[in-house]
Amino acid sequence: MRLSQGSDLDFKHLAGKLMPVVDAQRCEGAGPCVVVCPVNVFVLRPPDAAENAALGWKARIKMWVHGGKQAFVSDGDACRGCGLCVAACPERAIKLVRNPQMRSRELEILLFRPLAGNTAALNAIKLVANAG
Repeated sequence: MRLSQGSDLDFKHLAGKLMPVVDAQRCEGAGPCVVVCPVNVFVLRPPDAAENAALGWKARIKMWVHGGKQAFVSDGDACRGCGLCVAACPERAIKLVRNPQMRSRELEILLFRPLAGNTAALNAIKLVANAG
């Protein structure tokens, strides 16, 4: 079952805080990550020429035996860090890593979400930010 993107409160992490990384040398294209991901972060497809050239001979043989496809991250910013993909991967080819660009978004949400209904406070903050 696929879920919609949902609100930031539906998951443990904000979208984009953690990002999945697929180890192409280990991925055999079994595809459980595609099935279990609630926000459609993964796609199963054949690697392009550059991706294929970067694979070692052992990874190429495994990929060929398993249908010539691998899992790729198609929308890493949508990841909510639930870890279902990591648990489902039989090759242990997926890990979740922190997105270094996420820090500014986290601060923005922490600072401004509580003030969402208070336009006077938001306007005061904007004036101070613009004055600096």
